[in-house]
Amino acid sequence: MGVFLILLLWLLSFGVLFEWVECQCFFKAGVVNIGAIFTLDSTIGRVAKIAIEEAVKDVNSNSSVLQGIKLNVDIKNSNCSGFLGLVEALRYMETDVVAVIGPQSSVVAHTILHVANELKTPFLSFAATDPTLSSLQFPYFIRTTQSDLHQMTAVADIVEHYGWKEVIVIFLDDDYGRNGLSALDDALAARRCRVSYKAGIPPGDLSRSEIMDILVKVALTESRVIVLHAYPAAGFTVFSVAHYLGMMDDGYVWIATDWLSSALDSASPQRAQTLTETMQGVLVLRQHTPDSERKRAFMARWNNLTGGSLGLSTYGLYAYDTVWLTAHAIDSFLSQGGVISFSNDSRLNSLEGKSQLHLEALVIFDGGPLLLKNILQTEFVGLTGPVKFNSDKSLTLPAYEIINIIGTATEIGVPRRVSYREFVSQVAGTNNFKGFCIDVFTAAVNLLPYAVPYQFVPYGNGRENPSYTELVNLITTGIFDGVVGDIAIVTNRKNCGLYTAICRIRTCGGGPVRKLNTGAWAFLRPFSRQMWGVTAAFFIFIGIVVWILEHRINDEFRGPPKKQLITILCEFDLNLTVQQLYSPIKGIETLKDGDDPIGYQVGSFAEHYLSEGIGISKSRLKALGSPEEYAAALRKGPENGGVAAVVDERPYIELFLGKPMQIQDYWSRIHEKWLGFCE
Repeated sequence: MGVFLILLLWLLSFGVLFEWVECQCFFKAGVVNIGAIFTLDSTIGRVAKIAIEEAVKDVNSNSSVLQGIKLNVDIKNSNCSGFLGLVEALRYMETDVVAVIGPQSSVVAHTILHVANELKTPFLSFAATDPTLSSLQFPYFIRTTQSDLHQMTAVADIVEHYGWKEVIVIFLDDDYGRNGLSALDDALAARRCRVSYKAGIPPGDLSRSEIMDILVKVALTESRVIVLHAYPAAGFTVFSVAHYLGMMDDGYVWIATDWLSSALDSASPQRAQTLTETMQGVLVLRQHTPDSERKRAFMARWNNLTGGSLGLSTYGLYAYDTVWLTAHAIDSFLSQGGVISFSNDSRLNSLEGKSQLHLEALVIFDGGPLLLKNILQTEFVGLTGPVKFNSDKSLTLPAYEIINIIGTATEIGVPRRVSYREFVSQVAGTNNFKGFCIDVFTAAVNLLPYAVPYQFVPYGNGRENPSYTELVNLITTGIFDGVVGDIAIVTNRKNCGLYTAICRIRTCGGGPVRKLNTGAWAFLRPFSRQMWGVTAAFFIFIGIVVWILEHRINDEFRGPPKKQLITILCEFDLNLTVQQLYSPIKGIETLKDGDDPIGYQVGSFAEHYLSEGIGISKSRLKALGSPEEYAAALRKGPENGGVAAVVDERPYIELFLGKPMQIQDYWSRIHEKWLGFCE
């Protein structure tokens, strides 16, 4: 009997050891297996596949994570089917997979997460946004993206901001659509708004006529604010039919959830432009991911990988970070002494031999609870920003961007200058521009955390500087979306748009000067008759007072009168010996009171300022088109057909004086203004 017991114990221990070795062999070989299940041929799936594969490469090439153990991912296709998703999930449960990235669809998630609960395998979804996927009901479900609860709150904030009280919701009639609608209904109710009409779209392929029937009913309702919460295939059909019915015209407001931004971001530029032709003016939400050097580097790498044929959406960024989250959690799991082992479910052993499904092959991941704990405690900075979970097992810092779809690039009007081209000038033979103002504008656009497509549109005939006032007025008429150039911000232009000041300027007047003769009576020139009378009176009065007070005690006041006058005469010595410059123009008032011609730059606001602001007759104003014309007019002077002075903005005057024109200047500061852009 003793020998039999020893033999039995030996066999049992051998069996347990064999099973343990079988479960551990993949780890001993230096490989940890994870799964990924999503719809490969979908808007999100095509992006996610590349992002996950690149993330695995980065993890395996980083020696600071997993300490040399390689991460292997097994990607399976759920084909957007709850049934196929369940089958593929069960196939993972037969293998040594420690975690699964996915599912992508909320519908598939509702189906397979019950299996995750029983077999203790964490599922990390980067795209299942259904707010009812609760961590209480599905403890092994970790959402690595934002919940639609936050997105619908953002939609409700938009509705409240614009003062709308009722909205219509067109939604996909499945778990994703219905539960998103429920979250929006609650968010609107909290703001004393409501959903006045709900139009459900049946899942599956729908014809245009079926979509048209739904939209006709929507058009017959009172509200004109429509929220579209669907998948790309159905959503684009809705917009196409709505455009056909005239429901994209003025009077309607369309708000699309992030399905649209994801589809447009992942499409090629040509495809995106085609898609947006039928949805001009639609407001779209997109999950916000802060800008960073690492994100920009990955986007550049993405463009090299795809050649521009496939864009990178926010769901691709979340998929990438999900792989890193899993790797960090496994690394912590192993460093804490966690063992990757699996065991059979005793409840399934009774099915052995009774079914062809071989459910008894499904195994429980023994380290599932510890790995789940490490996932929720992991913190790092990824492509999407800080990755951290709160007590509800949700990502912190939810934020959304609001995008207004405009299919065409922003048209920026730029003046075609013929003078002072240092500020802005057109590159010959192209619609490109260069210069100081263009450099400032380009630098400002590059600092934005999002792309701003724009194109420069030249304004002017190229023979003379265009009118800047007319250029700015084209914004109010809708010809241009904005204007970039050396545009002075003056009163009569302020109502034409919003300005961005880039530098402070001074409007100055400049005129020719001449040398003064230093005659014996040069000291009399600065004084008028009235000034001489007042000066003489004060001189005599103060002199008498000082002489009375100092005469008795100060020897300096006791000499002959000739000696005391020497000090006074010395004060005028400088005026008698130093050459001086003189201009008859003392300031803008001198120009106003005189009759001499005044020059100004063609297209500048100076003409309006001098005629309307100062009151100078337009007959006295002479348009000058270049620095050379400035110099020639000033040399001639008013007597020979030239001008007495030139009034212009300080940047131009400084450039003019910096040129070798041999013109001596006299400055008169008139007014301070700003130079900037307008939109």
